Amino acid sequence: SSVDFGSLRDGTSSSRTVIMKNVGVDRARFLVKPPPPATGLRVLYSPGPVAAGLHTELHIQLFAMHDVQLDEAEPKTYFSHDIVIHTETESLYLPVTANILSTHNHITKELT
Repeated sequence: SSVDFGSLRDGTSSSRTVIMKNVGVDRARFLVKPPPPATGLRVLYSPGPVAAGLHTELHIQLFAMHDVQLDEAEPKTYFSHDIVIHTETESLYLPVTANILSTHNHITKELT
C-alpha cells in the first residue's frame, strides 16, 4: 500500500485514513515510528493490540511545506517519505507522496 496526497498548495494540510487489518490468527501489536517534525507528517492512531480478523485506522496528516534549496533556481515540489510501522515480527514501510505547489507557482497558473 501507499498514500498519495496528490497536489497540495504550500501552507495547506490534508489527511488520509489507512486501514491496517490483522490477517493473522492471534492478536497483534504494532508501533508507528513518529515521522520527523520537519516532514510535516503526523500519524494519529490508537495504540494497543488488534484482535485477529479486526482492523485499526491510521490517520495520516500532511502539512505541505515547500522546500526551497539555495542552489536551485526552482524549488523542489515532490515530497516522499516512508512511515515505519514496527510489528512483533517485522517492520513495514508505508510510502507517502505528494506534489507541493509553491504559492508563486499557483498564482502563475491562475493568471495564464
